[in-house]
Amino acid sequence: MNTLNMKFVVVVVCLAVFIGTTWGNVLESAKTTAGDAKDAAAPTVKAAKDSAASAAETAKDAAAPAFDAFAPSEEGAGAPSESFAQWAYEKISG
Repeated sequence: MNTLNMKFVVVVVCLAVFIGTTWGNVLESAKTTAGDAKDAAAPTVKAAKDSAASAAETAKDAAAPAFDAFAPSEEGAGAPSESFAQWAYEKISG
């Protein structure tokens, strides 16, 4: 009976060594593939960032005239404005 147990232990150890070396190769291959994919994607990511920055700058430049249109003018800056309460009273009373 001891011989059968010893054979079983040897088979299990051999199987574990085989699986371990195979799994190690699979992990190493996956790391290499991931590194290659990262290196291949780097120019695309940089181009996307540059494109987004360019689009944001273009949108900012396009919005500048509209932003300036809402800026208060110097002529009206010194004139007093009526309060909301005065405006509402005028609307209700007449």
